[in-house]
Amino acid sequence: MYKRQLELLVFNVMGGTGKTFDTVKLYSYYSDKVKVEIIDPNAKPHLVDKYGMKQGNIIYLAYGDKDGVKAESRINEMTEEAITNAIVKLTRGAAKKMYYAIGHGEPDLEAQDQRGLNLFVGAVGDEHMIIEPINLAQKGSVPDDAAALVLVSPKTPYFPEEKTAITDYADKGGKLLIMRDPGYPAVSTDLKEIAAHYGINLGDDLVLDTVMQLFAGPSIAVQFMASSIEQHPITDTLSKRDLPIMNLASSVQIGERKEGATYTELFKSSPKGWAENDIQAIFTEKEPVVSVDASDTKGPVSLAVAYEKEVVSPSSKKDSSSEPSYEEGSDKIFTRVVVVGDSDWMTNGLFQQAVHRDLALNTLNWLVGESSSIAIRPKKFKSNFARLPKETYYIVLGSGFFVPEMVLLFGLLVWWRRKTA
Repeated sequence: MYKRQLELLVFNVMGGTGKTFDTVKLYSYYSDKVKVEIIDPNAKPHLVDKYGMKQGNIIYLAYGDKDGVKAESRINEMTEEAITNAIVKLTRGAAKKMYYAIGHGEPDLEAQDQRGLNLFVGAVGDEHMIIEPINLAQKGSVPDDAAALVLVSPKTPYFPEEKTAITDYADKGGKLLIMRDPGYPAVSTDLKEIAAHYGINLGDDLVLDTVMQLFAGPSIAVQFMASSIEQHPITDTLSKRDLPIMNLASSVQIGERKEGATYTELFKSSPKGWAENDIQAIFTEKEPVVSVDASDTKGPVSLAVAYEKEVVSPSSKKDSSSEPSYEEGSDKIFTRVVVVGDSDWMTNGLFQQAVHRDLALNTLNWLVGESSSIAIRPKKFKSNFARLPKETYYIVLGSGFFVPEMVLLFGLLVWWRRKTA
């Protein structure tokens, strides 16, 4: 009988070997079921296409029988942790399947334009997970094999049966990722109602925050970098200096807490930011003038909330003071919901910036119970939205502009004195 074998191909983009490659080769040294090969993509470019390697992918893994269908995974780093996690996922069996609700003007999963989610889908596939579209109006319910359901900014209202199907699924231990963008005229309120079912308030507002850029000074912006993150399995591996960029975001805050549930506000705006309720003026006026007033929510404003509650029968209901465990591998069943007041960060236009890829995959891994697979992935393009303290800003401005000018003037003075001496 042919043994199931793990194929581990390293695409050596740097053209070197060293300690990292020695670590990879140890997998085959300790197990005859692991085949390791180092591939130079410049010498064998056809293998890049054969194994579906995309930009950023470094290692290809496949596990299966000689003649059977192989489970595949692609990872973007060569750490022992990342490789081992990928192997564990592959050897567990079939990939977990998530569903993406469609039929109401949501961003297209396959679109490759700025608003599409093609890069997100590719990243999910690299993690040995599957995401498929589903029209709940046609299906009537969420399939039993759903590891999670993703809801992203519907432009038209759900049918009542769809909302019932979503909450019924989650209440029984389902997992929801909800993302909703603000808009004027008002966008569908269905996601707001679903979030409220779990004690999460999705605001009908627009979060504004200050950004500081060199030679431009501080200004109010609708696109800004989150200012702080809270401890949670989703965010634990994210750098506190490398935060997600929000673009036209709504506030997401803890509302009426549900008994026995655990809530975490994942990341927030700066204390100088606020949630502006008069979004009509912002979206309709050519040069809107905004300021904080009594009706607005003052910063720091929460931009995302994670919810978790153990599903229990009435006869075994736990004390509401006890908090659910994040521990994997237990027999406990949890309802998990993550609500984010923006979806732009997951679209092709922003997905490869900052920590957006990490945040998306960490969120999905936590939802489907794969928190042990969360790892620090390669750093992407870093935007320049980080704030500078006013004192630091003026020091940088002075040393970058006035100091060179003074040196130039001093040089001209010396030259002039020598010329006229």
